[in-house]
Amino acid sequence: MTPKALVLLTVFAGACCAYQGQDGLVPKGDLSILTGHALIATDDGIVAISPDGKTKTRLTTTMPGWCAVDDRAMVLWFLEAVELKALDLARPGRIVTVATLPESVDDVWLTYGKEALPEPEPHTFEAGLQIAPLEQKPLSVLKGCDGDMMVYCLGDGENEEESAEIEERWQALDKLTFQAPAFLAEIRQRAKDRRLSAPNTIGERVKKVEVPTAACETDEESCGDAFSLGATGLQLVVVGNSGEDFTYHWVNLYDPQRRLFIHPTSAGRTRATPSHEEDWQVRAVWISDDGKSKIINGAFFVGRKGPVFSGERACGITGGATTIRF
Repeated sequence: MTPKALVLLTVFAGACCAYQGQDGLVPKGDLSILTGHALIATDDGIVAISPDGKTKTRLTTTMPGWCAVDDRAMVLWFLEAVELKALDLARPGRIVTVATLPESVDDVWLTYGKEALPEPEPHTFEAGLQIAPLEQKPLSVLKGCDGDMMVYCLGDGENEEESAEIEERWQALDKLTFQAPAFLAEIRQRAKDRRLSAPNTIGERVKKVEVPTAACETDEESCGDAFSLGATGLQLVVVGNSGEDFTYHWVNLYDPQRRLFIHPTSAGRTRATPSHEEDWQVRAVWISDDGKSKIINGAFFVGRKGPVFSGERACGITGGATTIRF
């Protein structure tokens, strides 16, 4: 990822509600959904955390293989073993099994036309599952093995057995059907006049931060480039880079007010200088439209102090959020 690319980060957001009702439920027409809640996957299931971090509600009981908040259909999609399920955010407590996969998949993508969560990268996987609620075929295979991955999958055409196995995976996934037609019709009705994505509200380039340049092997000028995280007051700072064909940037979380770098998942860990250790690198950020709910690398943040709850991965933030991925 080049420094310029950081400004053009992939973003997904949904419409956000203006007021909050009883128990964190927010009316939207004839529906009520949890809004501004961070949904985080843990070893013991998916947990919903209120914007102030004080209320935590367990929604499922096992670690999902994948999960994503769909603010357009108002559901939480998740994989439980080989079952694709949808937790209805409009009717909390309602979980629908929509498909049983023939086997595990490398990844899952949620798409509405040109909007995808996240944007698929076929050079990183063999066989993926695509969820497209508004399409005539809502479940379909997403074929990988693109670019450099083609050599890995097919072995320059020499490994016919490996190639045949991948083709079988693709065919099996493409035969999947949506097992809950009534539920599909319901979420299609909700989704038709809503948006999955919205304009980027974070990622604006701000004043450069002074950091050592020795770790910027590929592009020394990019060291210290800083990008705003909107209403949070925090920043993302490039602290190093490497690579030849592809430039990989090391990014740290920074508090310009205290002039300290913040550990993305461990509360209270700060330092005056950047770190190039893997656990200090920012991989993904979710921020609600009002800036109150923040997930960084699967940890829920309150204010500038750091994380108050850590999980394995983020599913998203209900009611709309901006997302940056590295």
